[in-house]
Order: sequence, then structure tokens, then C-alpha cells
Amino acid sequence: MALPSFVRWIEDWIALAETNRDVDLLVTDHASLLQDGRGLITRILDFYEIAYDPEWLSMPSTAYGKNNIYSFLEAERAARARAPVGRGAGFKPSWAMQMPSEIQKAANALLPDPLTRRFGWDGF
Repeated sequence: MALPSFVRWIEDWIALAETNRDVDLLVTDHASLLQDGRGLITRILDFYEIAYDPEWLSMPSTAYGKNNIYSFLEAERAARARAPVGRGAGFKPSWAMQMPSEIQKAANALLPDPLTRRFGWDGF
């Protein structure tokens, strides 16, 4: 099963990011993308010192038609308007609604508590 390897891989990167001051790592999560896509993209560009025009991040969604990332994020937000991002109030991501419950239970059993708390993965 590959999932234990992925869990360990994530744990190792988080441990490195939190303990090694000689390595500069940026750890992101999907909830940040859903909550503030522009903010996360700006944070990534700034972290990697990539020069950009702020107008690139504030153009209306019609600038590139319906296929740009902000149109997608706005559609996701509208679809999730019934529930908050992250834990609570019946929030369940789309992948969790499609995954069979026995697979979810098996996968959740492999996740250590520190990772579930760090990324808000508990409760799915």
C-alpha cells in the first residue's frame, strides 16, 4: 500500500520545515487555496522571489474566460457556500463524498494525529 509511504513523506517534510533552520521550506495546504487563492499564490510567488505584476492576480475572471484559476476558485466557493472550509458544520470535501466509506476509514486510520491536526484532515 502506497499511502503509508506518502504519510511518512509528508511527516518528514513537515519535520524538516519545523526543525531545520538551514532549509527554507514553504508548507501550504488546500484549505488556504480555497479560503484565499490570490493570497496563497502571492505567498508562493513571494517565497520563490518570482517577480510579477500584481495586476496579474487581480484581473477579473473574464480576462481569460472561464478557465482561469480564479473562475475555478469562485465556482468552488459558491458550491461550498453551504459549509465552511476545514472542520465543522458538516463540511465534507468532494473527494470524501465520492470515496467509499471503508476506504476513508482505512486511510484515516493511517494518519497520525499531528498531521490530521496540522492540516485539518480529521472528520472526513
